[in-house]
Amino acid sequence: MGHSFGEKFSIEWFPHHLEAKVVEAFSGDVMKQLMATAYGDARIETIRAMLVDMSECPSYELEPSDTHISFAYQRSATSYTRITRSAMVTTNEQQIQDVQKFAALMAPQGRDVRVFETVEEARKWLGVVDDVVDRRT
Repeated sequence: MGHSFGEKFSIEWFPHHLEAKVVEAFSGDVMKQLMATAYGDARIETIRAMLVDMSECPSYELEPSDTHISFAYQRSATSYTRITRSAMVTTNEQQIQDVQKFAALMAPQGRDVRVFETVEEARKWLGVVDDVVDRRT
């Protein structure tokens, strides 16, 4: 089941992916804590996809340097993870622009990153709908 990290975000692990839900203002500090929590867990080595739901995030406060920090963190993780797809759920224009920049940086690393308006669309693209159905039935 999922684990909550204060009021900032929660992470739920499934057999083939993880889902993180951000519920606090998304800042560089929240991003770093989320990534350290996910990438610091041994289960990160067994999954192939990541979904980050920011649809209920009240504000977005990343600096341009935060995108590069995220890229460096995730690029270094490509040596020990099998994640090939990441999905972001948001309708916030600034988040979409930043994810598109991040996607361009991650493409040469073998990671396909896309933005979706709903969690259901993201799960379908990631190919993890059965993960969620199996867990919740």
